[in-house]
Amino acid sequence: MILEGFEVFDRPKNKVKTVREVIGCTVQTGRIRITTYTSKLLGNPEYVIVIINKDKRKFAIRKAAKGETKSLAITYSDNVGVRNSIRCASLVRAICDIAKCSVEKTAFICTGELIQNNPNMPAFIMFDLINVSPANRKKS
Repeated sequence: MILEGFEVFDRPKNKVKTVREVIGCTVQTGRIRITTYTSKLLGNPEYVIVIINKDKRKFAIRKAAKGETKSLAITYSDNVGVRNSIRCASLVRAICDIAKCSVEKTAFICTGELIQNNPNMPAFIMFDLINVSPANRKKS
């Protein structure tokens, strides 16, 4: 018999899901999606403050309180289980201008680093807009 000795593949049970600990975000049309690890470093916030430095071509985000001046909501993503999407088209346009990229043509990825100089101050995630990488977009 041709299939003699074959057996049905049974994937391992209790497989541990690995999560890459990447501090980063993807800038897409109308939104910025931060990685799960970045959201966890910020305490899975409901709101953030975004600050921009056009000269250094960087931006940073930090956790904010509801109602804090100029705070932006982070929407919850069911498939990831954390808040990870900042929806603000004007913010995306400002970041694209600094990065000299267009999200209409392609999304791009920014890497970041955790900045916490003072334990009494909130942590920031600083993103570099000089060396951005194109994101792989799924074909519709």
